[in-house]
Amino acid sequence: MQKKIGKITTNKNLESQNDAPPGQFITEKFPVFSAFPSPEIDIDQWELSINQNNELLCSFNWEKINAMKTSIIKEDFHCVTQWSRLQTTWKGYLTSEILRNLNINSELNYVTISCYDGYTTNLLKSDLMNEKTILAKEYENGNLKEEHGFPLRLVVPHLYGWKSAKWIKEIQFTNNATPGFWEVRGYHMNGDPWKQERFS
Repeated sequence: MQKKIGKITTNKNLESQNDAPPGQFITEKFPVFSAFPSPEIDIDQWELSINQNNELLCSFNWEKINAMKTSIIKEDFHCVTQWSRLQTTWKGYLTSEILRNLNINSELNYVTISCYDGYTTNLLKSDLMNEKTILAKEYENGNLKEEHGFPLRLVVPHLYGWKSAKWIKEIQFTNNATPGFWEVRGYHMNGDPWKQERFS
């Protein structure tokens, strides 16, 4: 696992620690945690596919996804390692907008997210379709840095950060929940920070 970059520090002038979920402390830093090293991605070869039960629904190359309407969210980001960064700004494509017109089987209530570094995580379809969930290409008014998921990362702000998969490659709708990289290692299948769903 790649370690964090920089030292996590708290600041007494920040918002009250009560603004963070139980067991979290607030920081101005945005540390980097990754299961694997950052992958080398050729933007001309980059592709995001959306599938259901291994059948392709649609795909996007970089030109196609950049032609879509962008949105901005400003939400707190909570890491399972107990730090929170409040009011982080992300710009990209709302998943609810991208998926709205796709013919997704209503019986498929689970999602597997796969990434260019080999990382996977699972979500409920309802979490992916949440109005705040975004495929982000910018962070704090600048392009995503490579270590934070360039060119595109999923951000699910109401869940712990390991669900906000970096270097996203595939969204797969399935009949059953399939544990991802951390879930098979004992992390919670849902990951709600307000319920402290850190481990199974």
